[in-house]
Amino acid sequence: MVCRIGAMWLVLALTAPLGVQDAPSQEAPTPVLTVHVVDEAGNPVPNAAVGLYGLHDFGGGKGRTEVSEPAWLKTDADGKVAFPPLSNQARREFAEKAKEWLLLVSAPNYLPVREILAPATVQGRTHAVRLKRGRPMEIWVRNETGKSLPEPLHLCLFELQEDSTAVFEYMETQYEFTEARGFEVVKFQIHSQFGLEPLGEGRYRCSLPEDYNRPLLAIVHQPGFLRGFYTRIEPEAVRQGRAELRLPKPATLIVEVDVSRAPQDAYERFSLQVRAIVEPGDGSTPFLYSLLDERIEGQRTVTLDDLAPESYSVALEGTPKMLGFDMEKQDFKWAAEQFFKHVRCEKLTPDAPQRIQLAYAPPDLSQYRGNQQFTITVTMPDGTPAANQPYTLKVWDDGGRELTVLEGTLDSAGRATLTQLRERVSYYLYVANRSEIAGILYLGDDLHPQPTHFQVPPGVGDPAPNVTLRAVEGNATKQLSDYKGKWVYLDFWATWCGPCRAALERLKAELPALKERYQGSLVVITVSIDDLPDPVKPYLEKLGLWGQCEHFWAGPGGWQSPVGRAFAVYSVPTALVINPDGIIVWRGYPMLLNLPQILGSGR
Repeated sequence: MVCRIGAMWLVLALTAPLGVQDAPSQEAPTPVLTVHVVDEAGNPVPNAAVGLYGLHDFGGGKGRTEVSEPAWLKTDADGKVAFPPLSNQARREFAEKAKEWLLLVSAPNYLPVREILAPATVQGRTHAVRLKRGRPMEIWVRNETGKSLPEPLHLCLFELQEDSTAVFEYMETQYEFTEARGFEVVKFQIHSQFGLEPLGEGRYRCSLPEDYNRPLLAIVHQPGFLRGFYTRIEPEAVRQGRAELRLPKPATLIVEVDVSRAPQDAYERFSLQVRAIVEPGDGSTPFLYSLLDERIEGQRTVTLDDLAPESYSVALEGTPKMLGFDMEKQDFKWAAEQFFKHVRCEKLTPDAPQRIQLAYAPPDLSQYRGNQQFTITVTMPDGTPAANQPYTLKVWDDGGRELTVLEGTLDSAGRATLTQLRERVSYYLYVANRSEIAGILYLGDDLHPQPTHFQVPPGVGDPAPNVTLRAVEGNATKQLSDYKGKWVYLDFWATWCGPCRAALERLKAELPALKERYQGSLVVITVSIDDLPDPVKPYLEKLGLWGQCEHFWAGPGGWQSPVGRAFAVYSVPTALVINPDGIIVWRGYPMLLNLPQILGSGR
């Protein structure tokens, strides 16, 4: 399953700008933007946290990049802050391509502001923001014994939504570049969405919208004291305007890292990454955020003694050196496969340090070879034998590397006998030089006998299989060929798939514009591969997508359902675009799709 965690941005309070005036001339470089923060009476608001980012289109979605250095600043006594331009010319030129800017403002006892600005109208000028007050809420923070903390704590408060939070927008990461070591993280900070005013003796006060009655997420990120702590503040406490947080004793994680066996001429760098895993519960999507991203050389022991007793993701990543561009394959050439070894540390405890080991090891094919053999038959998407087609059998090792175990050519009947296989290993079959998986082999499972027949997935240039689509409710069916003459967007998904939700959320957001632009010439279809249709409609209703486009169920069998087999779907979400002639023109991960670009190309 493709894993990708996204966040939905929710506007809690937007205020109308007070106007845009020319910024005063100065000898220093003209600021990218000057922000003037005032209250409802027009008085300046000092010490407000202000963040500024550019929004770029990445793979059909929005990506956040810096347009200023730094991206976060505090207002002065006059309530003003001037964002300086980026010092690096290449980064500055890229930043200037942003069509939108994201402006975030957070101040104690005021409601947060999130605005989308058009750079052409505000760049180099002063943009005024008026803050509003809301309903006060107090938070008491105590240690594990119940004693109030005497010193102010770096506590952050965010709106908690079912699928995501605003926390990602308030994370600031600064990098430093040197020729010898490349980019390295020099600062990581989380800014609170709801500004908190310390009142002493572990008490804090913030301002919430008058009608706010949803959960809140509290995070503590204070290196040297406590990191990785999070907790929900339930709606009842929000309504009462008072919550108490009990902080635990910190736990210790010791990571022993060894990259001494890595070929020095193949990798640009190795880094150790430690991420906090936030699992808010009650159906909210878990997410991760970084606590450590540090360069590693040779052998080293890293000790983190300020972690909350929660779960963490620890990974060793090796970035290979780039050798150039392969014009024939239209792809970059790398000196090695990217190395990525990941360990999940379950619930640390303050009572005893937890120790883990992460080490680079060269690829070892012997652990994927045995004495088993297995005969397969492969057909092309149109059902004819994959006669004389090349095949490749690959595995993913524990370093995240894709290794080729076996290569060969199918015979005239599309058959081959695969040798030197081992039981309880997942092998991935690729045929006819296609990038999509033609099948997965896993021998030795008596409960799930291994199929012998595989099909090359229909891809770009192939006719779409004329499958029977079953309604989510009732027994009604449709043939895919019924939509011939129209463009068809087909999205395979499942209720249990986390990344599918992000793709469906994006689809919901884009549907109104798609309907208006294409006026019935485009049909949007989702196909659930759930084992049963029962959870599909409630899920889509909760998402707000039911009734907005056409929804079907693949049928019994999930992956092995007739529709799933016809399209050879082995991971979700998977999307396809089919042109009016019934030919597939795009297949892949839906978050990487720019549908208007394809439909506008006339392919």
